[in-house]
Amino acid sequence: TTKLTLKSSIVSQITSVNTFKCSATSIEHPASGPFERDVVVTPIVVTAVNKEVLSGTDAVVISCKATGLTAALQTVEWQKSDGTDVTSGVTGYTSSAGSISSGGSQTTTLTVASAQNNADSTYSCLITPATADDATRVSTPVTLNVFTITPHDRSITTGATQIAISCDIAGLGSAADVTWKDAQGADVPPGDSTNYIVDNGKAAFNSALRRPN
Repeated sequence: TTKLTLKSSIVSQITSVNTFKCSATSIEHPASGPFERDVVVTPIVVTAVNKEVLSGTDAVVISCKATGLTAALQTVEWQKSDGTDVTSGVTGYTSSAGSISSGGSQTTTLTVASAQNNADSTYSCLITPATADDATRVSTPVTLNVFTITPHDRSITTGATQIAISCDIAGLGSAADVTWKDAQGADVPPGDSTNYIVDNGKAAFNSALRRPN
């Protein structure tokens, strides 16, 4: 076996697929060579799939995807931000190591039960590549952002001309695209000025919508 060791100065520059060549020439019959074979070095990249979830709703699945593998991951672990291992045997958490695809990727998941949604916001996905991949353990942060929607119910009297209903949305990591549905479950068109006024997440409707049939 012939071996070429890549030092850190070279390894640090490998950010995409690199192809090296192993070449052999017969000493006895040099004219018949050289003979070459490609040796491919692929960087293992771990990508977090962050999620946002409404507080108190169903379980949510967060995950991390490893690409560039030549074999299935040797170990997979999930930890909370305080270092607590929630890979297995912990109420409210269920993990799956996943399986390697033909393209050399593997996705591991952690299902967080609704009761645990507010328990933490940053988890760590720790993977150890197979021995054949000659790579070290990798820890990747995965964010579970829990947000809230707080409705403000209203009571009205017969003959009211116009009221405004609203809800507060808090905790989102970025701006939200807010939509409304009416009492029949139909979308409220933003441009419907006859029955509604949609204003930055607040909907006002006139008494015609509340008039008994």
